[in-house]
Amino acid sequence: MFKFKSIRKKLMSSFFFITFLMFIFGGYLIYSIENMEKHTRLLSEESIPLMSKDFSLNGILTQQVSELRGYLLTGDAKYKEI
Repeated sequence: MFKFKSIRKKLMSSFFFITFLMFIFGGYLIYSIENMEKHTRLLSEESIPLMSKDFSLNGILTQQVSELRGYLLTGDAKYKEI
């Protein structure tokens, strides 16, 4: 492939090649971290508030179903008004 006449040139070319690979991997690492940060921000700004609202809605619906059962079992109008 490459024909180097001295060990110094072989070592220098190996060093530059390894340095080049480190820059490539470093750039990919920076890209991956920024992508992960973007997804984390999206999760914290959109998904978590929606989940919170979903849990509160679930609690309200559970309460209403419980009150409906009470009305159907007892026939008491106080369950109807709530």
